[in-house]
Amino acid sequence: MGVFFSFLFSSFSRRVRVRSRADAIPSPAAAISQEPEKFEAHFSKYLAEDFDPTELEDNMDAVLEAIRENPVHEKKARSKPADAKSWKPKKLTYDERKAALKKKLEAIVASA
Repeated sequence: MGVFFSFLFSSFSRRVRVRSRADAIPSPAAAISQEPEKFEAHFSKYLAEDFDPTELEDNMDAVLEAIRENPVHEKKARSKPADAKSWKPKKLTYDERKAALKKKLEAIVASA
């Protein structure tokens, strides 16, 4: 009996969460009136292609049909960035740390 109630409660809470998330996502038509700058930034690619983002839901059937006709995904060629970013500083060797300390001490002595 307890298992049934826990299942019932979990499915109910899942439905409530889904419904509340759907309400939190504004439609493109609502976004136009609330924040036009954010709307233009968010849907800039659609606007560049002269596609009305408010008709996005209406065209979803055509998009899904095109995917069903040719479901194979063609990967684009990717290139590696020219400069690889490293967020961690390079670890210095003992001799490099010693030389840096000697340089700082010489600068302090010279300025005094």
